[in-house]
Parts: sequence; structure tokens; C-alpha cells
Amino acid sequence: MTDAETAPRPIPTFVPVFNRLLGPLLRSPLHRVISGRLLVLSLSGRKSGKRYTVTISYVAHEGRLLIGTQRPWSKNLAGGTPVEVRLRGKDRTGTADLVTGEAEVAALYQVILAQNAAHGRFMDIKHGHDGRPDPDSLRQALRRGTVVVRITLDDLVASGGR
Repeated sequence: MTDAETAPRPIPTFVPVFNRLLGPLLRSPLHRVISGRLLVLSLSGRKSGKRYTVTISYVAHEGRLLIGTQRPWSKNLAGGTPVEVRLRGKDRTGTADLVTGEAEVAALYQVILAQNAAHGRFMDIKHGHDGRPDPDSLRQALRRGTVVVRITLDDLVASGGR
């Protein structure tokens, strides 16, 4: 296995620019234009306490939010971590956990790719003929550090998931 196979894909140069532009847009009354697929996620580093705020794509599934990523900030979410989310124009709180096992990531990526095929291209995870993630490209993505962040929003827990 080469370093290129295990190293996270570099962030395209346009992503930091988009984050600086899209974050304020998602916090504005104009959020409806993009908030169906993007949210602002804020979390604190487990050891450093450093504050991370990222604009990232998501899909909703079974009362939770799913985010596929390979960025280092996601390691702070192991074991269930409080997070804040700006979702569809509203500030919400929740708990995030990290999904790393191949079988569960594959099942969740099937959901993510069905709702947001562009995400698969960005993460270099291809669709198989059966609609599931291609096993080889998924294994390569896992070696690069791809995980699924699963967020349970507090207000959904309080209302019994309704």
C-alpha cells in the first residue's frame, strides 16, 4: 500500500473559499438556496479545546444527519461529542458519533450516495452496479481515513424522534 493510497485526498483550493462564503450565507435569510444539502457544524477539539467550524454536505436519514468526511477534525467526534449545527436556518445542538467499521460505513454510504451522488465523486467513492458503494473504492477511501459522522439532534431526542 502506497502513501498515496492512505493519505487523505488534498482539499481542493476552492473549498476554503467556499467555506468562507457559504458559512455566512447559511446563517442568513438566503440560506434556503443551499441549506437542503449544506450545514455549518461546530465542535471543540477533544484535547486542545480548539473550536472547529466547517461548512459541509449532509443527508438526513432515520432522524439523524449523516456526513461523510476524511478531514482530521472528525477524529474529535469519537465516543459521542456535543456539537452545534446551523441547519436550514436554525441553530441546533446534538451529539455526534463516528462510524468507522467497513460494513456500517458501506451501509451509510449507500444512503449518502443515493441522496447526494456528487459527494461520491468528491470522495472518490464509486457506485457499484447494485447501487451500493463499489467495495474497492470504499476500501481505498477507508484507508485514506474516510468516516461517517452521525449526528443525533437534541430536539429530535426530546420529541421522541418526531
